[in-house]
Amino acid sequence: MEETKISGCNELQKMPGYPYEEEKDHTFLSGLIQEFPVIDLIEQIKQWKCWMLDNEDQVTKKRVNHRSRLRRWCKNADAWGKKGKPAQYEFEKKSSERKNSNQARLEQTNFQKIW
Repeated sequence: MEETKISGCNELQKMPGYPYEEEKDHTFLSGLIQEFPVIDLIEQIKQWKCWMLDNEDQVTKKRVNHRSRLRRWCKNADAWGKKGKPAQYEFEKKSSERKNSNQARLEQTNFQKIW
């Protein structure tokens, strides 16, 4: 746990624009480790940093609460890990199933009209 905190703090320190405060971030990362024990926190921090850097134009348009965004990122990673697939995939799958079901009903109705 301590090693994860130290590695996490090192990653946050390297991020441009991140308001790093040693004591605050040690406490913050301890909380994330306890709240989301299943996820690989260091990997999630790296992915989040990458997303933030790739979307810098969106991030700089408004005030960013970095810690809140990172916590939300971890919460989503935890939820996706438990389901096995992102929520968007599940929505598309259900939408597709609904569409197929409606198509089947329509075909059955057309068949009944013919006979």
